[in-house]
Amino acid sequence: MELNHHIMAKATTDAILAHFKDGSWKCAKKLGTYFYRTNVFADFPAPDASFIDEKNKILVSFEFKPPTETKRGILTGLGQAIAYLDRANVSYLVCPKFVEGFDICNYLKSIYNNLLKNKVSVGLITYNAENPSDVEMVVNVDSLYKTRKKVNIQKDNRFWAKHQDLPLPLFDLILHYFYMKKMEAKEEDPYAECWKKHMVSPTLDKDLEVKPAVDLNGNPIKTMVGDNYVTYNKYIIENVIKKISDIEERRKVVRYAIATERPSDLRNGTWDNNYQRVRRYILAFFHQINVIDSNNEITSKGIKLHQIALTNGVDSKIYRDNFAREILITGCHFDLIVDFDRMFREKPSDCNITQFLINMEDEYERIGNIKRNPGRKAKKENRKPFLQHERTLWKYLNLMDEKNVVHWKRIIEVCTLPEL
Repeated sequence: MELNHHIMAKATTDAILAHFKDGSWKCAKKLGTYFYRTNVFADFPAPDASFIDEKNKILVSFEFKPPTETKRGILTGLGQAIAYLDRANVSYLVCPKFVEGFDICNYLKSIYNNLLKNKVSVGLITYNAENPSDVEMVVNVDSLYKTRKKVNIQKDNRFWAKHQDLPLPLFDLILHYFYMKKMEAKEEDPYAECWKKHMVSPTLDKDLEVKPAVDLNGNPIKTMVGDNYVTYNKYIIENVIKKISDIEERRKVVRYAIATERPSDLRNGTWDNNYQRVRRYILAFFHQINVIDSNNEITSKGIKLHQIALTNGVDSKIYRDNFAREILITGCHFDLIVDFDRMFREKPSDCNITQFLINMEDEYERIGNIKRNPGRKAKKENRKPFLQHERTLWKYLNLMDEKNVVHWKRIIEVCTLPEL
């Protein structure tokens, strides 16, 4: 059921975004052409999709309801759409025209016109249940009523959960520290504690020797590819050795790079050391698959996933399958794989994977699924290939083979697992 919901939500979202991008629909009478899809806040309340307008700093969220929904469920969806205004500037309820043989479209339209018009920035979009891409703007948002302040734009903001070489043993190790904080009511920052005890050598600032991240038993953790170990700060060490001759200055720079609290006595400048950089992308991933909430507390989903690891081990099939399910559904990698597979099948026979990924990234930007900053676009020769980390993850989870062929049987298998 949830997979069908996700497939239909993607179809309507793609069609809605296309209407805004081509200018046939306009939100607040002028917004739409600058929209692009962005990630959603996966904890409560969680929309099915969100668009962001970087130029005007406007966030638009969507609540999707499937054709199998009841009339009561549709009204609940209206309440959810209103609740999204706590974080978004505009929201839309997206539902079928008819539910249980009832003309829900006209019923909702009367509610909008009589109770909501000129009061809240909530609109109504309906779709044809036989063809979810056939969408209609029934009630638009003409003005931004009681809107929140302009949203902050994050760099490299993708609609899917970004993953950068975080193998399952390391993922669950970090989750373990959040779990222990919850269970034992600890005051320590769980991520900082894991960083100091497992991800960085305790003697790094003295001997300048990079060592692998280790698990709770002290065993080094391998990368997803499996031919190396997970290490942090390698390039920092190489640079200080190359550029700084004084040994004490080297140690000072390294202490700054790995410090979990601002070491004001070490170095002046902007506070954005390697600890903060790594923390930012790892915790963003945890947030996007909803194992950690916006208050950096482990969620019920995170607890259940970690308990599977405690019972069966991180190398077990049941743990790997449930992790894959959260990546695909909550983390929206299913959407990404659907588009990858379709475009890969349609590519010319003489188009290699490198050129294909360039073409896909360009197409994704054109239709509004990503937004690239101008600086990165100008330096194409230096940027990492599009979906490099994602394809590594998909192969690690056996969702794709080495020839980039998608394993749909396995994907359907994990996507239909019960929700955690």
